[in-house]
Amino acid sequence: MYMQSDKEIRRREFSLIAILTGGHLFSHAYYLVLAPLFAIIAVELDVTYIELGVFLSAYSLASFVFQVPTGILVDKYGPKWFLLGGLTFTSVCVILMGMSASYWPMVILSFLAGMGDSVFHPSGYKIMSARIRKKNLGKAYAAHNFSGYVGWFAMPLSMIFLAGILGWRLAVITVGILGIGMAVIIFFNRRQLSAEGGKKQPRTESSTDAKVSIWAMMISLPVVLLLIFYAISSMANSGLRGFTPVILPQLFGMSDLASNYALTMWFGGTMVGVLLGGVVADQFKRFDLVASIGYIAGAAAIGLVGYKIFSASAVPFAYLFGGFMVGVISPSRDMMVRSVAPPERIGQAFGFVSMGHGVGGFIGPIIFGWVLDYSRAENVLLAGSVMLLAALAVALLAAVFGRVQSPVPAE
Repeated sequence: MYMQSDKEIRRREFSLIAILTGGHLFSHAYYLVLAPLFAIIAVELDVTYIELGVFLSAYSLASFVFQVPTGILVDKYGPKWFLLGGLTFTSVCVILMGMSASYWPMVILSFLAGMGDSVFHPSGYKIMSARIRKKNLGKAYAAHNFSGYVGWFAMPLSMIFLAGILGWRLAVITVGILGIGMAVIIFFNRRQLSAEGGKKQPRTESSTDAKVSIWAMMISLPVVLLLIFYAISSMANSGLRGFTPVILPQLFGMSDLASNYALTMWFGGTMVGVLLGGVVADQFKRFDLVASIGYIAGAAAIGLVGYKIFSASAVPFAYLFGGFMVGVISPSRDMMVRSVAPPERIGQAFGFVSMGHGVGGFIGPIIFGWVLDYSRAENVLLAGSVMLLAALAVALLAAVFGRVQSPVPAE
């Protein structure tokens, strides 16, 4: 029997990670395919910013609702065709958005695109868990998460650039076609997407005991608080992602290109912060203190932009700093979840608290759209700043009740 060399295994793992991260990049990119163009779409479709926020909310709602059912199906039937089908389906929905002549078909298509998006995390993590060696899983997960931030980072300026050349409809259609191209690449490499190879864990408890144990974990105060923390922080981030391109021109007279550049700086700072945050989380165990420093600094940066303390030329750098500080928290945030969960329930705990992303992504854009329609633009940024501080307060409560300063050792 032929045994692969370590070099061959590394090459196979690298190829697999490249394929999965390519698909995950489009998952995040599609969430922002319309947001950089809101100012243009609002005029053409004659809609309010609340109505535009519904695009983001519909996408997030569907992704949230279908995450668990998709995970069950992926476990039962395997991830390969769900990953391929999800990317293809979402890409087609994006293409049809660009072809839509009115508002409500775009809302429906946003919901359907979010439904297709729900496959990426269950499929990607199942494949990596089965096909990547344990010693490299952490790096694989990091690359997977990083690719999502790359998708967010690329969209604001890319969409403005494409819209300037092609018009907003063809710009959206072009991104959808690129997603189809990525799906074709994945199709020709589909043999790598098998989830076989993982070992089944022996059952150590009855199904009734398991249900009771899972329920007890989900209603425990630290886990519930972290669910709320994820939801509030997601509300803040979704609002800033969706409405920065609209807010900054009103506050500072910035062009669409300049305001989307500022948003790009936020994502760039977040990307770098996530990478550094992994080192911080490993070396510095006071996760509550890391969260305090990061969220207070990030909230201050956004709040000061809202108060117009900075000049227009300094705004992108304030966004860069704010994004960096929020990004640094991300690995420590995940360590907080790990700390309050029993070792045998860590995966379920992450699945439960991650529902907060969908809840926040659904509610946040509607709240920010309402503030923008019925209040002043600076209040959107101030609301985002307050939400970050509220999320921090909830995280600190979780730290107190869960004693997250002392992580639970892995078994």
